[in-house]
Amino acid sequence: MKKFLQTLLVIFLILILLYVTYSKYIRKDKITKVFGYGFLVVLTGSMEPEIDTGSLIIVKDSNNYNVRRYYYL
Repeated sequence: MKKFLQTLLVIFLILILLYVTYSKYIRKDKITKVFGYGFLVVLTGSMEPEIDTGSLIIVKDSNNYNVRRYYYL
């Protein structure tokens, strides 16, 4: 059973990797999203002091654009 779950996890990760590669290099998407979420890095100080340069942010498409703040260490 453990071997089966490990194999299933590896197949799942390979499928995600193939999708990300397809999205980035064939479809030429600006933001590659997995399960509706995309990951970006803040490159400039335009969002400071709320978001620091170099921070990783997670974005999700939405019809409701209410801004919520999450603070992590």
